[in-house]
Parts: sequence; C-alpha cells; structure tokens
Amino acid sequence: MADSAVAPDPQATEDDAALVGFVERHDASCPVCEYSLRGLRSTVCPECAAHLSLQVGSKDLHLGPWFFAVVSISLGLGFDTVFCLLVFIGSTIAVVMNGGLPPLKDIVPVLIILGIMVPLWAACVAGLGALYQRRVAWRRMSIRRQWKTAAAIFFGTGLVHAAAGALLIKIMS
Repeated sequence: MADSAVAPDPQATEDDAALVGFVERHDASCPVCEYSLRGLRSTVCPECAAHLSLQVGSKDLHLGPWFFAVVSISLGLGFDTVFCLLVFIGSTIAVVMNGGLPPLKDIVPVLIILGIMVPLWAACVAGLGALYQRRVAWRRMSIRRQWKTAAAIFFGTGLVHAAAGALLIKIMS
C-alpha cells in the first residue's frame, strides 16, 4: 500500500496527478493486464508498462447491440461484394477466352444478376452510412431498444438477401 503522504511527481500534469490521487485511494485495475493499481504513484502500470490516463466513462454505453447491427449489415455487404466480383471476373474471363462479347442473349443473365446484386450492395453501404451517422441517437436509445433495432437490422438484412436470392433463382430457372 502506498503512503498517502507521498506526493505525486511534480513534473506530472494535473491529469496525471488526478490519476495518481485516484488510484492511491481506490481499487482499480490496469485496462491492459488487469494488475491492481491501488497505491500506484506513477501513470505507468508496473506490470505491463502501459501508459495510463484518467477518463470519464458511462455505464450506459453498450457496444454489443451496435456491434451486432454493424456486423449484420457488413455480412450482407461482404457477401454482395464477393458475389458481384465473382460474376464480374467470371464474365470477364469468358469474354477474353471467347475473343469478344457473346451474343446479347448470353449477356442478359449476367446483367440481371448484377442488376439485383449491385443495388443490394449499395443498400448495405447506405445502411452502414446511416448507422454511422445516427450513432449518437443510437447511444441515447434504451438498451432494450438498441437490441430490438439490432435484431431488426439482422433479420431485415437476411430476409432481403434471401428474397433477392429467391428472385434470382426464379428468374434464372
């Protein structure tokens, strides 16, 4: 335990002094290695040498629902990107191997696929953009509403992609 009569380093900034003063009197763990910082007299963890700072946090900041929503849209975006690239690369290889563009009737299926998948890709990009722009409003929602919204985004993204797949199957068959 540190002697409370020992003053913080005079070279330390006011924030550093506040940090040292706090950990002298409270149980706190290093955010990197979880070493107990009680009685610490510097702003560096003695266990892992991480530089420490005193910050304001909130118990109301819940990253789980936000992460779930972002990952849900990102999965759709990733699928759409890979799918469109495979169709484009496959079509390009076919054109090169055949020495030119095939007849229009052979191009129509590729155009239909891209006509459905590219707007789906753009919708995912727009969804991520909207989620990012509304991040402050998201944080102000109750945790229950955040999870409900994240679940709606997950199922909505999945259903729209499933419907697009079913449409493509119907059109192509």
